[in-house]
Amino acid sequence: MFKNFIKFLIGIFCIISSGTSASTSSSYLIANTAIKFFDFEEAYLHFQSSDSNFSESDLHNKLLTLVHLNLLSNAAEVAKKILKKNNLNQEAWIVYLTYAKINNNTDAFDEYRKKIKKSEMPLLNYIFFNESDLIKKNEIIARSIFEVVQASFTDDDSQLSYNFLLFYLSIANLFDANFNEAYYYSAQIYQILQNYYKAENLYNKVHVNHNLYVDSQKNIAINKSKLGFFKVGEQQLIKLIDDYSNADNLLVALADLYRLEKKYDEATTYYSKIINLQDSSFSELWRLLYLRGICFER
Repeated sequence: MFKNFIKFLIGIFCIISSGTSASTSSSYLIANTAIKFFDFEEAYLHFQSSDSNFSESDLHNKLLTLVHLNLLSNAAEVAKKILKKNNLNQEAWIVYLTYAKINNNTDAFDEYRKKIKKSEMPLLNYIFFNESDLIKKNEIIARSIFEVVQASFTDDDSQLSYNFLLFYLSIANLFDANFNEAYYYSAQIYQILQNYYKAENLYNKVHVNHNLYVDSQKNIAINKSKLGFFKVGEQQLIKLIDDYSNADNLLVALADLYRLEKKYDEATTYYSKIINLQDSSFSELWRLLYLRGICFER
């Protein structure tokens, strides 16, 4: 649906505008609109033209887009252009230093130390340097970034905040491609934004042996139902329950799925199974009794 909206915008600009400047301004608007909808692939298509006339804000949006798409080399070039305009742009420095660290180039860090006082960018100092002012190892940098994200991550964050949280999580995974928690948190954000396809892609990056794997697969199954594929989600949850028989939260998820689909007999059956287990906490037991009661009434 959003793709059609983008095409509509393009059509409007073609009608009311002409010439190179009109094409450029339409690309600005479409790319920036796409970013607001977290459609970074679409934004990238409209950032392909020359950015010689881009403002710092436009370059910043392009930077975020490239990082979200894991195009780090391109992002580093944009970061340089931003730093020429504003030497205190935090995200530009993060990308510039990230590209340098991954490519074992310490010159960028020497440049950073010369140009930036410690008091000016405490977040970057925390991410990249240890207490002895030495550059951290890649995996430690990824963990430091994740700690920053954890401190900022709440369900009521604004969409702007989500954009930046996704940026930092993408950087964390560039430093550590096996960082399961970062993939999981990114998936959670896209799930909150109801972009279930991107969420699924990220949930599937969580390794099968990681303790977040089952929860990731559970969320994929539930999201399938939200996309209109109830049977697919149901079968995935049932398979997970067969494979992980001790995961009571999967039984709850299946019961909730049936209740939301108004399949009250099936929901009642699974709520009863969980209630009959003796290890449920009092607060959880009360909630399950309440939900089962609703299903009985229906």
